[in-house]
Amino acid sequence: MKAQIKFGHIRGIEIGLHYSWLLIAVLITVGLAGHFREVNPGWGEVVIWSSAIVTGVLFFFFILVHELSHAL
Repeated sequence: MKAQIKFGHIRGIEIGLHYSWLLIAVLITVGLAGHFREVNPGWGEVVIWSSAIVTGVLFFFFILVHELSHAL
């Protein structure tokens, strides 16, 4: 798959996303929010969604780091 959303290059390696990753990000975030809601019933909605979004972003960041380590 060719990247359709391009972010730039790191040491000559193109960094980008296919549009399907946006759907995956939404599914991961919604799934994490549901999980956090069940595991931590005392948390408010803002904390649940903030935690889900931060966890989702960190997940994708570490996938990027992992893939860059293969490429480098």
